[in-house]
Amino acid sequence: MHGLNHLRQATAELSSSMGDPRNRLKLAGREYWLALFDSASWSRDMQERSYSATSKLLARGSVDKTVRRMRNDAVGKTAELLRAFCQSAERSAVGSRKASCSADPDPCDSGTS
Repeated sequence: MHGLNHLRQATAELSSSMGDPRNRLKLAGREYWLALFDSASWSRDMQERSYSATSKLLARGSVDKTVRRMRNDAVGKTAELLRAFCQSAERSAVGSRKASCSADPDPCDSGTS
């Protein structure tokens, strides 16, 4: 799931101390946008929950253009919305992996018995 890797990178960008909040959101938003290319593999629930972040980040066209035109308070709120979505996606992926391993342990065997 390449999309999850982009969501992890988005979370890292938002958590970084480098740059200002607007720049961090712009970088995280770009990663989120790349993750959307894998959204067909997401659960229906995750797809539905992504709509809010997508509508905020692409409201004025590109991520860069949208974030550049946001008010400062909107930057913070959108960053928190995106962070919450990314963390939820991570929990969902971990839960799916555990369920998959419980159902059939062989695919989850690390080979270090």
